[in-house]
Amino acid sequence: MQNRREKYRQHVLDNNGERTRWMKNVSTFRFLSINLMAACAYLWTMSIRHSFLLQLSPYYNLHRRVALENLPYNHSELAITEWKLTIESSLQTFEDLRTNTPVPTAAVVEPDQIDHLATTNLPQWMKGYFKWHKSQLQLLNETNWKQHKFLILACTNEDGECGGLADRLKPLPLILAVAQKTNRIVFIRWTRPFPLEEFLLPLHLNWSIPEWLSPQLQNLSNSFAQQESVHDEAVMKEISGPSYEKTKGSKNMVRNMRKFRRVVVWEVRVQDIFGGCSLYGQVVSNSVNLAQWKNKSAWNPMSGWHLYKEMYHDLFGTLFVPTPPIQSLIHQKMTSANLIPGNYTAAHYRAFYGIENQKQTKTKGTLRRFARHAVDCAAALRPGVPIYFASDSKVAIETVREYASNNADYTNGPFIITFANESEKEALHLDKAPGWKTQPSDYYATFVDILIMSNASCISYGQGGFGLFAALMSRSANCTLQHSRKKKLLNCTKALEESS
Repeated sequence: MQNRREKYRQHVLDNNGERTRWMKNVSTFRFLSINLMAACAYLWTMSIRHSFLLQLSPYYNLHRRVALENLPYNHSELAITEWKLTIESSLQTFEDLRTNTPVPTAAVVEPDQIDHLATTNLPQWMKGYFKWHKSQLQLLNETNWKQHKFLILACTNEDGECGGLADRLKPLPLILAVAQKTNRIVFIRWTRPFPLEEFLLPLHLNWSIPEWLSPQLQNLSNSFAQQESVHDEAVMKEISGPSYEKTKGSKNMVRNMRKFRRVVVWEVRVQDIFGGCSLYGQVVSNSVNLAQWKNKSAWNPMSGWHLYKEMYHDLFGTLFVPTPPIQSLIHQKMTSANLIPGNYTAAHYRAFYGIENQKQTKTKGTLRRFARHAVDCAAALRPGVPIYFASDSKVAIETVREYASNNADYTNGPFIITFANESEKEALHLDKAPGWKTQPSDYYATFVDILIMSNASCISYGQGGFGLFAALMSRSANCTLQHSRKKKLLNCTKALEESS
């Protein structure tokens, strides 16, 4: 009997042990199942998030994609690391923007991104230079960069005033022509007020300076400034490095093409309301005539403007794409007003040209009169389509809003669109804004205005280079009209009759 009890007891213990082990196995299985389900859910969420991110990649990843395609990454590991960083930074950017910033719709409002090989508006030599430029970047690295030659369109804190957006970018055709003739790699280097990459990114030509090269260029610039203030030959020899030169003005640049042929780094600043168009044709055709420049009566600063008008819209679309924040603002504004590229006109009034720090000298009466006239001229260019109005004056913008609501011609006719930036501040000039070293977003309105105007079919503009630059960038650079000059209103109706 006792043996039976012992056997039964042992049997129960064994069963309990098996049950305990079974319970442990069940618990382990449940734990693993729950974790597996959680992992699957996480991966599913991340896949959706990642696929949605990839849909946004033309906007939030474009600058990194362009860098991978164009910059001289010779090692696959570096490229892979760069791609990982791209995904991480883009995910973070997406998290920061997804609740506040609308997703751009490329088919509706994205500025033109030109196929530079297919367009017939860009000259063949320029297309060839783009290919050459890309091949040189693929060869360029930290050890051989001194064997290359560079032409850098610069605006740095050390340079002083460089002009506004139009003054800085309008000369690009001439810059490219000089670079092509002298076999130089073109870069754009801004530090005043901020790098251009805060507002525009490279597209088909990577004009952005590699990070490893920026300190080298800054050192050269510092050494150049030091040499200019030192006359001791021993000291100059000690601080000298790769040859470096800096010039200002379109004529000085063209004049020194041959003189600086052995210079490694050549930084240029070109402030020319017409972008050096009168020199462009001479450089391209190898017919530079220095003697002609001295004859002021015979010199026409607009002699090559028609060449700029033929190419500039496509050139800008080849070189630049807006940064994600600016593209999002463009999308938001154009969709809210139902603006369709090519199906509206634009009017620009530069109220504070040359008096950015003395705005109080302009009376409200003057601001209102010129603003209304700018809109009237835009309406005359292409009757019946919406009119986008932009200005650096808050009073002018408010005037046009009132004008549209009170004037019967516009109540029943074309729809007038005005935007003030989110803080209701007046648009800032890149080079002359008081306390200009603020933050990049303070200048977004300037780029949003120029890019929206560049998608207009016709433009009316006043004094200063900004409106003229928008007209140059527009889809039809010949459908333009100047509504004012200095303190004088121009007769737009008469001008249209004379041009027809």
